Amino acid sequence: MPDLITSTAFCEFRWPSCAKTPKWLEEGTTYSRLIEQIRFEQAIRWLQDPAVKLGDIASQLGYKNSTHFSRAFKRWTGLNPRQYRLSRSMGTGR
Repeated sequence: MPDLITSTAFCEFRWPSCAKTPKWLEEGTTYSRLIEQIRFEQAIRWLQDPAVKLGDIASQLGYKNSTHFSRAFKRWTGLNPRQYRLSRSMGTGR
């Protein structure tokens, strides 16, 4: 499983000159919102691989357990992670 991208690495990737104020901060996006977006994008990537266990995804994303991850994922997509995987495997992904 690939490592989770740290916020610093993400910042440096998106904005080579992180010494100045990042665009997301100027736009009023909070750090928490940025972390949530990174978690969501990474979760989508990992859920595409059926060999990656949900508990491992939850742990790698920094959730206390898979229940917390499932709640967050459902808030983001309207589906729990298992439903999302099933919809993707059936070709009906949202």
